[in-house]
Amino acid sequence: MPFRLYKSTNSQVPSTDAELVELSRSIEAACVQGTPKKFVKCFAIGTDSSTGTIVSVEIHAGCHDAPRNIDLHIEDYVDQRSREVYVGSYNISSTGACIREWPLSSGQEEPYHFSVYAAPAYSKSSESLPTNIGFSLIPHCQSAHSIDWSFKGNILVAKSYHADECLVDVEEADIYFIKRLVYSFLSRRERWADHPLASVEARPAWGLAIMVPYVDWRSLHILRLFRLASPVAIRREVKRRIYEVLSKFLPNLGDLDKFFDFLFKTRSVIVGSVVRKILLLNSCNDSALDVPYDLNIISPPAGETIDEEFHNFLRGVGYSRFDDRKPRKDYGGLLRSFVEMHSDNPDQSQPITISASRKDIMEVVLASETTAQMNILTGMSIVSLYPKLVSTNECLSVPRVGVADAKRTSSPLVTRYTDNAHWTRPCGSYCPATIRKTVGDRGSFRYMWCQRERREMEIWALGNRFPHVTISDRHTFDPDCALRRGVLAWSLHDCCRNPFCEYFVSN
Repeated sequence: MPFRLYKSTNSQVPSTDAELVELSRSIEAACVQGTPKKFVKCFAIGTDSSTGTIVSVEIHAGCHDAPRNIDLHIEDYVDQRSREVYVGSYNISSTGACIREWPLSSGQEEPYHFSVYAAPAYSKSSESLPTNIGFSLIPHCQSAHSIDWSFKGNILVAKSYHADECLVDVEEADIYFIKRLVYSFLSRRERWADHPLASVEARPAWGLAIMVPYVDWRSLHILRLFRLASPVAIRREVKRRIYEVLSKFLPNLGDLDKFFDFLFKTRSVIVGSVVRKILLLNSCNDSALDVPYDLNIISPPAGETIDEEFHNFLRGVGYSRFDDRKPRKDYGGLLRSFVEMHSDNPDQSQPITISASRKDIMEVVLASETTAQMNILTGMSIVSLYPKLVSTNECLSVPRVGVADAKRTSSPLVTRYTDNAHWTRPCGSYCPATIRKTVGDRGSFRYMWCQRERREMEIWALGNRFPHVTISDRHTFDPDCALRRGVLAWSLHDCCRNPFCEYFVSN
């Protein structure tokens, strides 16, 4: 599992006040050394709890300086999918909600925000959990029989300061308010999506127009910080690079314009070698990938209608030959279908593939075999989860949980490593053993290369997951958006082999 100071041996979460206190002491003892503090005080209501109690919750490694409500190992106290997934991605948006206003929906923001965590609602696994008796003992709650099934399992509450959303300790004086807040929130059956755990602020992109055609992506990213030229120049250059690479598949400029309009309309994304080639342009490794092998598209879980529309569009631009192929087993059922389309032009040998996702596009991306494939191009943005590895033309292979003998391969043009033992500097945000999130992520690079007329469209393909976007705006978007699946968390490996990293684990 990802790096932790407290090594849990419990297969189940505690239920009584005594068990909660015992676990809290164990976590605090494991995390007490050094600064900054590695744990935060929260309030827990167990299924067999009489009053609830304040407990210590471990903070995710790498997030100790300014922990947020998505940086907690809540799985020690609350039944969550993260207890079962040690390496890979899992959705953390359904694990809780952040209450920022009181009374609810009053528009009056509190000086402190309170995040409520519970077992995922509408989950089959939640149905088997015991009813939370402690919740029934909260004032105004009549009896355990009045509790909805979605309030089964333990409840955990964290406190954060509204100015920077950093976590602070829950105190005894907060308990009276917390109990009533929890009862009011859960009894109203509020949509947790309307009270998202995390939010980030927007940042503009700037650059030096005279230099942009000649620099690599790292330098281009630095130039964005200079307020000496219009951001239009950088955006124009990025679009030129994108069109240059994709012209190998769609040589007609008009077809490319229609393609990105269609990509935007269907909320699909491009991944794989095409995006990596765009990021390698003007770099010292530019020649490492002359022509991408294929154009990989991932479509959203919107059903067969979108799939057929995409197929018809590609047929219209000269890709009429297609083969239905079986999705690879190492994607673990994340795909509905996999289609390979070939051009009618005999000189165009590179195919276009369409992977239809079942749930969430980002889950498919994070299930990639190597970090070299964790680069995404949408109709508006380009994203790289491991940009430093792209620039050095290397990648880390990713083991797949629950897939026996899943073979991991990569392009021979990319140097592939099974671990990061060769790294010569601290990992920082790239440590493969720590948990990263798709909102407020410190290690990813994102640039919006195309601005649409409507500001709402910012969230479309990545589900409002990365910096420059306010996740709380999600409810203002199209109600039928199939990609609004919340926040994902992931880690690559179960241990870090970099001897310069603070989370290093020897063989």
